[in-house]
Amino acid sequence: MSKLRELTSGYTFDNKPIAFADFLETLAGSGEIYERVYGEILEASLDTPTTFEDVFEIIVPITTEILTFTQEEQPEIYRELLKDIKKAHDRLLKCREYKEIIIDKSVDSPKEADDKLTKVIQFTENRWVLEELDNRLGSEGYLKAILLRTVKYKGEDHEDQSGE
Repeated sequence: MSKLRELTSGYTFDNKPIAFADFLETLAGSGEIYERVYGEILEASLDTPTTFEDVFEIIVPITTEILTFTQEEQPEIYRELLKDIKKAHDRLLKCREYKEIIIDKSVDSPKEADDKLTKVIQFTENRWVLEELDNRLGSEGYLKAILLRTVKYKGEDHEDQSGE
């Protein structure tokens, strides 16, 4: 059993074992969020690998309680938390890369059009996802492909890692 699971097991309600999230729900709005155990749980989650289930069953309920409690009782801390969440979201956006490839047979030579179409195929074979496709090649000689991929965040200096 992981340290995180050890810290969050053994909770009861009416002498019956309950899930940690259910236990937290019984304390909602009580000020119990000040208890040191929540800090220990969050610290353990930083120091040990967590699974999706750990996040969903343990971390989400704690963060929900922290956000709810601070919004009502500690508005300045709440604003700081929102700023940190916004900063994390901005970092996630930096991890998305887009490519736009347009084939226009009125401008592109047959070889250029073929090369561009080959490039679209190669990108999709290399973990790029077609986010948008406007395919009018047959009727109007026009194709627009917008491709997307997500890369791992590389820290504060994260830059385009498209590998072109």
